[in-house]
Amino acid sequence: ARLPAAAAKGPGGAPPPKALRAERDDASPLAASKQRKKHNEEERIFDPLFALTCASFAAFVRDEGVALVAAQLDRCFPPRQGSKSENLATEENLASSSLSAFKRRAQEACLFLVSSYARAKSDSIAAMLRRTTNSTDWFGMKEPRDVREIADATLEEIQKVDAEAAAFLSTAVQSEGKEKETVSLEQTSVSRGRHHYVPSHATRSEVTASVVRFSLRAFAETLCATRRFSRGGFRQVELDVAFLTPKLVAFGGSVSGKDAECVDDLLKQCVAAAAARCLDPAPLDPAIVARILDAKQSRGGG
Repeated sequence: ARLPAAAAKGPGGAPPPKALRAERDDASPLAASKQRKKHNEEERIFDPLFALTCASFAAFVRDEGVALVAAQLDRCFPPRQGSKSENLATEENLASSSLSAFKRRAQEACLFLVSSYARAKSDSIAAMLRRTTNSTDWFGMKEPRDVREIADATLEEIQKVDAEAAAFLSTAVQSEGKEKETVSLEQTSVSRGRHHYVPSHATRSEVTASVVRFSLRAFAETLCATRRFSRGGFRQVELDVAFLTPKLVAFGGSVSGKDAECVDDLLKQCVAAAAARCLDPAPLDPAIVARILDAKQSRGGG
């Protein structure tokens, strides 16, 4: 009982030597578990749909809100009668620059919120792909007979992202078609270091394409971390990619031809990563791939 008291006070009230200091309670395994639990709870608090809702509101402020507020202010505080024309011109210029600044800030907020939504959805899909890929015995896998369920789940999640973006960002899509004053994400702090995997504009197609690119990049990196593939394992990856290719490339093509090429290149990287780690990377016959995919489509699976 005296040892902790002696360790708490050094000679003359000085701090105790480092060797006599008791370890802090928050460094224990139980405290570390509590810290992880608290961090997970904080992550669950963030709702991607809430960010998308706020992005839709920011788009409304940019397109209509600023103009409506300015019109109401003009009604409540009309220009003073009898003022000089030079003063009126100066006030109009200041008002115009202020409105442009407000619209620019609203656009930046919209892009930031849309990027937060896309990042949350991308991380969720990427974690699902990593978990399934790491738990699969690729070296002991036999010849594939059907597309894996993870391919269906990935496609369903991306289609859900596309539907949510279409529901919340319809205003942003229409407004960007009307106004050319769209601020690129490269001008904001969101794009630093990873602008290729975040939306460059607050539109439905950009959000979906960015989620597709990030998810495929994570899948390719996870396949590169896998040690060995049997011929059956390699062919399974090839079959899954063949199932995803037309649908995911279409999501990229809705933005531009370059985005479609980028998605197609990422899909090829997934197949190449499995082939590089296989001793006999003999591809499946195209007729067999077509027959399996046709049978899957006839069952209503894609």
